[in-house]
Amino acid sequence: MAESYVTKSYLTTQFQNYSEVIKDKFALKDEVGGGVLEEDLTATTSIGSVTSGKTYPKGTSLEQIIRDILTTYQKAGLAVTLDPAKELYDIVTETLSSIKVTASATKGTNDIVSITFFIDGVEQKEITSGVAEGGSFNYQHNFTTPQKSTFTIKVTVTDGKQATTVTKTITFIGKSYFGTVGEDVEIPTEFEIKNLQNNVLKNTRKLTYSGIQVDYGKVLYAYPKSLGALTKITDADGRDYTASYASGEVTVDGIEYLYYILIDAMGTDDGYQLFT
Repeated sequence: MAESYVTKSYLTTQFQNYSEVIKDKFALKDEVGGGVLEEDLTATTSIGSVTSGKTYPKGTSLEQIIRDILTTYQKAGLAVTLDPAKELYDIVTETLSSIKVTASATKGTNDIVSITFFIDGVEQKEITSGVAEGGSFNYQHNFTTPQKSTFTIKVTVTDGKQATTVTKTITFIGKSYFGTVGEDVEIPTEFEIKNLQNNVLKNTRKLTYSGIQVDYGKVLYAYPKSLGALTKITDADGRDYTASYASGEVTVDGIEYLYYILIDAMGTDDGYQLFT
């Protein structure tokens, strides 16, 4: 039986072909980090930061998919502070010439891409440089004329996948007044309202009026109409006194107000009323 053999030239050719294949495979490995999808892949379950229904297109790095499976996505964090810090102003006596907005951004899973500042929904400033790792970023807003009406400030941090937003409302509103008046008062005037024993700057119609003292008179509460009508008036024990009050409208400092006044005078040295 004759012996078979392979020529040197054949072996050389085959080795060269095999070398080329190996080189291509290693080049691909270096490029994509260890292999890629050979066809589109849609997840049918949620795991890590992979959500059911998410599709990875052909050519996606297997390393990227493994990272998504083994890690949970966390969007960027955001805290917003203001200077001046207060968010409630007396519309009658106060104005605002400028306000400084500071955004403290914290990186989540992905690098931060941009931080954007808005006033009343209008973009004022976008920062894209030096934001990837988060940090503190400022925007100074100067009003053309001193501001004396309610407005909103919004800051948005985007990481390329999700946006984190914080909105603050700067409110300009009239004071709320409460106290007691004489038994003869039926429809209170602006003067009588502004001369009540108590006033407070707030942006809700709710009020707890405790320690009411009156020899024989009426409880009166007035506040900006924009806060809406009361739903109930009770005492400390929950007894409903809503029907014991008359209501109406009056103008105070050019602002429309609602008022609630006891229909019948009373006497008390430790009264309590809850307006809601």
